[in-house]
Amino acid sequence: MKTTRKNNIVSEEGKPKAIEECKEKFLKKIQKVENTEDLEALRIKYLGRKGEIRKLFGKIQKYRTRKKRIVRILHQRVKNHY
Repeated sequence: MKTTRKNNIVSEEGKPKAIEECKEKFLKKIQKVENTEDLEALRIKYLGRKGEIRKLFGKIQKYRTRKKRIVRILHQRVKNHY
């Protein structure tokens, strides 16, 4: 499925690009974790009150209603997985 949206919000797989980019950054950083302090800092950065996941959730307001539901489901999956 190829999308041709001007603002490139959605990737070729149909997932929001911001979520995919955040996931890639997280996976790269988690491989560099060496101790529990690094892991806790990473957890706070991505899952904390002002974390990356919460910022992504805030961007949901820009999507149409149908896409909001999809993004919320993805958000819950990411949050529950990590």
